Amino acid sequence: MKGPMPEARGRARVRRALPWAAVAAAALVIVLLVSGTAQRRVFLVESAQTRAAAEAAAAKIQDARPAAMNDPALLSAATAATRARHIVYVWLVDRTGTVVYSSGGIAAAGDSVERLATRETRRVLGEVPPGDLGADQRLRLLLASAVQAEGEHNDVFRQIVRNVMGANGEFLGLVGITYEASAALGQPGAAYIAAVLLFALAFVVFWLALPAWVYLDARRLGERAVPWAIFVLFSNVAGLIAYLLARPPRS
Repeated sequence: MKGPMPEARGRARVRRALPWAAVAAAALVIVLLVSGTAQRRVFLVESAQTRAAAEAAAAKIQDARPAAMNDPALLSAATAATRARHIVYVWLVDRTGTVVYSSGGIAAAGDSVERLATRETRRVLGEVPPGDLGADQRLRLLLASAVQAEGEHNDVFRQIVRNVMGANGEFLGLVGITYEASAALGQPGAAYIAAVLLFALAFVVFWLALPAWVYLDARRLGERAVPWAIFVLFSNVAGLIAYLLARPPRS
C-alpha cells in the first residue's frame, strides 16, 4: 500500500506544528506584555526636562503681551508652542471663560471652559461660598479641569495653567498647556519599538494559528473546515474550545 501523498504529509506536519506555534506566540505575548507594563511605568514619571519645556512654551506665549486674547501675535505664539517638543495641546481662554484658541481635541473656539470642565469640578466649585474665590481663581480651576478632561491618557500627560497679561499689565485670560510627563514618551527608543513590533507579530501568529489548525484538522476529519475556521478566526480561544467539544473523536 502506498504511503500518504507528499502534499498530505506536508499538511500533517503543518497541522502538528501550528499548536506549538500558537503556544510559543502566546507565551511571547505574555512576556512582552509584562515587560511593556514595566516600561510604561517610566512614561508615568514626570521629568524636569518636559516640565521645563512646558514652562518655556508658556513663557513665550506670556511674552507676547497682547492687546487682547485674539491678538495675532498671541495666536501665532500659541501655534508655535504646539510645535515645541513634548507639548501636546495648547489652549487660550479669555477672562469670560471662552476658548479663543485650541490646538485640537475636545475644545473649539467659542466653547466655554465651564461646560468643558468635569462635572465633579463644577460640583465642588458650586459648594464654595460666594466671594471665597476670585473670578480669575475660579477660571483657573475650570481651565485646569477642562484641560485635564481633554486627554485620554492623563497618566502620561501633565498640565499647567498660566496667566496672560496685556501690555498694560491687565489680566486678559489664561493659557493652558498639556505636555508629556516623561521625556521617554517622545523617544521610546529602538528596543521599545522593536518590542512593540514583535508583540504585534506574535499576536497575529497566535490569532491566526488557531483557525489554521482548526481548518486542517476539520478537513482531515471530513468536517466543515471553512465555517469552523471562520468561526475560530473571530472567536479565537472560545471558538477553539467549541470546536474541540464538537469535533468527532479520532478513529
